[in-house]
Amino acid sequence: MNARYVFLDNPLPQHLYDALLQRIPKEKQDRISRFQAESERQIRLLADLLVRVFAAETLGLENREIEIAAAPAGKPFLLGHPAFQYSVSHTKGAALAAFDSHPVGADLEALRKVHPAVVRRYFSASEQAYAAPDGVLLPDRMLEIWTAKEAYAKLLGTGLPRVFSQADTMRADFPYDLHRYCHDAYRMTVCAEKGTACLFEQIPLPALLKKAMQLSPYEGGSL
Repeated sequence: MNARYVFLDNPLPQHLYDALLQRIPKEKQDRISRFQAESERQIRLLADLLVRVFAAETLGLENREIEIAAAPAGKPFLLGHPAFQYSVSHTKGAALAAFDSHPVGADLEALRKVHPAVVRRYFSASEQAYAAPDGVLLPDRMLEIWTAKEAYAKLLGTGLPRVFSQADTMRADFPYDLHRYCHDAYRMTVCAEKGTACLFEQIPLPALLKKAMQLSPYEGGSL
């Protein structure tokens, strides 16, 4: 299993952003363009391009052959390639995509302070004890649990509220492996089948942009 992540420290030049936008379907272009913040539009585009570049590399597909659909609950998948499973996540300045031949979920968050009420509402007793030993909430541990829950929900393809309130990622018999990784102030978790190894790999932004520009402008339908 491979987990690729990329950082966007500075905004892309407008001409480059416009050219990259042509590498994704019109429907997705329109959806991204609805976001007011430039940083949000650009990181969402990079997350999509992480998937397209990896699909082109590993499956030998032309960009027009990469058609992405969504399950009823919103989980994306690549049409016609059931063994190509993936999950994407993004936050301000960073995007992550995990790939496997079995269902996978990924989440990426920037280290931040969280109100204790959030932990009390969504974390199990054992998760609360881990995140707040001696009653003091530790942001790093909190994000370990938070990203694990998000990744688990994405793997299942179900709604977040039900998973957040019911799943206990600290259980010894938790049914999936949770692969965690830290890079500076970012915390990542990939949820995958038991016994799955995970390689986290940073993709330099110039390398991703070069490969993305080699994709032909998108001509298909779908998402």
